[in-house]
Amino acid sequence: MNKHNFEVILNQLQINIYVTNIHTNEIIFMNKKMKEEYNILDPEGKVCWQVLYPEKNSTCSFCKVLELLKNDKKGVLIKWYEKCNKLNRVFENYDSLITWQDGTVVHMHQSIDIANSTSLNKPIKINEFHEISNNKEEKGVFNFSRDNFDYNSTLLYDALIRGTDEYIYICNMKTGVFRYSPSQVELFDLPGEIVENPLVYWKKIVHPEDWNRFYKSNTEIGKNQMDYHTVEFRAKNRSGEYIWLRCRGQLMRDEFGEPSIFAGIMTQLGKQNKIDSLTQLLNYHEFMSVFEDKISNPMIEKLCIVLLDIDDFKNVNEMYDRDFGDNIIKTLAQSIQSILPDNAELYKLDGDEMGILVDNVEENEILTLYNQIQNMIIHLQLWRKYGLNITISAGCVIYPKHGDTVKELYKCASYSLQYAKEHGKNRLVFFSQEILKNKMYSLEMMRDLKASINDDFRGFSLRFQPQVDTESHKIIGVEVLLRWTNDKCKAISPLEFIPILEENDMINIVGAWVLRMALRTFRKWIDYYPFFKVSVNVSAVQILEDTFIEDIVKIIDDENFPYQNLVLELTESHTVQNMSILQFKFKALQDLGIYIAMDDFGTGYSSLEVLKFSPIDIVKIDRVFVKDILKSKFDATFIHFIVAICHDVGIKVCLEGVETQEEYDLVKQIKPDYIQGYLFGKPQTATEIFDLLKLDN
Repeated sequence: MNKHNFEVILNQLQINIYVTNIHTNEIIFMNKKMKEEYNILDPEGKVCWQVLYPEKNSTCSFCKVLELLKNDKKGVLIKWYEKCNKLNRVFENYDSLITWQDGTVVHMHQSIDIANSTSLNKPIKINEFHEISNNKEEKGVFNFSRDNFDYNSTLLYDALIRGTDEYIYICNMKTGVFRYSPSQVELFDLPGEIVENPLVYWKKIVHPEDWNRFYKSNTEIGKNQMDYHTVEFRAKNRSGEYIWLRCRGQLMRDEFGEPSIFAGIMTQLGKQNKIDSLTQLLNYHEFMSVFEDKISNPMIEKLCIVLLDIDDFKNVNEMYDRDFGDNIIKTLAQSIQSILPDNAELYKLDGDEMGILVDNVEENEILTLYNQIQNMIIHLQLWRKYGLNITISAGCVIYPKHGDTVKELYKCASYSLQYAKEHGKNRLVFFSQEILKNKMYSLEMMRDLKASINDDFRGFSLRFQPQVDTESHKIIGVEVLLRWTNDKCKAISPLEFIPILEENDMINIVGAWVLRMALRTFRKWIDYYPFFKVSVNVSAVQILEDTFIEDIVKIIDDENFPYQNLVLELTESHTVQNMSILQFKFKALQDLGIYIAMDDFGTGYSSLEVLKFSPIDIVKIDRVFVKDILKSKFDATFIHFIVAICHDVGIKVCLEGVETQEEYDLVKQIKPDYIQGYLFGKPQTATEIFDLLKLDN
């Protein structure tokens, strides 16, 4: 086949294809579909990773060329899945070595957007290549088969646990069932190799001082907040002795981007395991040991404990990959180490956290040191080209001023670090009684919330704010708002109690109660007012649950509520952070007839990206753009711009926070579809909303 006909065939296929030189990584060919998808004009002759991932400065960590070359033959086809942050999609990829037009061996990459594939389990379009290769006329073009490395998973697992002294564990994320190696079962007296809800058993044997870190690290995986974890902790063995362990695990996702398998290893930490392998710093185990020694040393009159944590590091890992994140941690650790004074020691703790122990020093010297760290990060400039602004928050506690035990001091340092991250980030916070008071207040509120939930949601109630048609002013629906009054009859702001519900695994049960009560309240009205829509806020924590859609459907069906009268609202920032996962769930909900609304639009960091990639029906523009609209040309222009774009692509717009007639007179000219604000009604009871409906109709 001549070159022209060959390229015509590749350009007709509706999958992404490119071919590279196996020695230089230069692109030899890219088909029309992929050029359009990535908005690339003339990639031929350029290095692939520089074209596709210009933010990278070296070969992609996931490149399959070396793996293919190790086989030293054509005919091997590697299948893998990729979450492409650039396009916000999940691709099913195939890499292989083939014979090209000129007889040379080249690398071919093919990818299918699984959201658009008619069958997720078999690459339909890939077969077109095999059909071509089976044609005698095309035999010289493609010479590869689909023979893959195959193995018996049970035999592989048995071989692994027998071939290592470390403890291997595997979790089926669909069922939550863990499998532990026999040696692990024996060492820790677990109930068996197969264990459901293993945290119940680990709670009994993990050292009380380490439990919170162990629990937090594991639940971040369970809540779909992280794809990997590493944590050091002590656990009681069968003999009743506590031993130090390092647990490392990796989450693997299925073709839908959903959690599938979580697997990893536990390693006993002996004296030879003092060093963190990534940063070459002393690890958490050594940090706690030296910490204990120092406060027992009479020569040390004062000790400062500083905990450092990279701000928004989870977003860095999601936007790029773990290798990129590891490089940031390693670079920062080495740079901080290089500027520490002689009386300070740096340690690598869990995740992206580091700790510094400083002997006999004053508070102002710690502040100076932190400022030096900030300036050092600014001048590194290593990540500017990626659009990243790396900052570090810090919490500091002083011995003996704030306590005289390791447990007490470490806890207070953690509280200070948490306070720094919750109050602006990129700052150092010294421990104070005010911080302790705030923490105790939060813990008390958490206990009160749990008690309210367990007592049939005592103290919880719903209020409803009207949403009206912009032109007619008639009510077309309501937003459901959650309220809570504690045992002291004090109304607590949702800004205070909702984050605590989310952080302490209570938001799912409360969210389900809110949805059920709201649908039950308005069900009888829908027959009289079929246009009426009920908007319910859902937390990202809720929607990331594996059973979220099933739970929603069950509640709707139980209450016999029409799907088309329900709107689910999610904040923009949570959507951006979890875009690839939420896309599939949004689409499934819309297929049922449920509407999806984007709340607080315009306050996130990539609003237009949300519009492009998120399958939403309604955009709610935040009050922040309305409050200054009479004196800010930018705010008026922004609202006009978003309304115009949304209407062009069939998205409705609701403007929040309209409080005065003057504001309404101006925004009415911009023609949003709906308005919500105090001008047309504050949050009200269901009876008051019903009275409004009767007046309107």
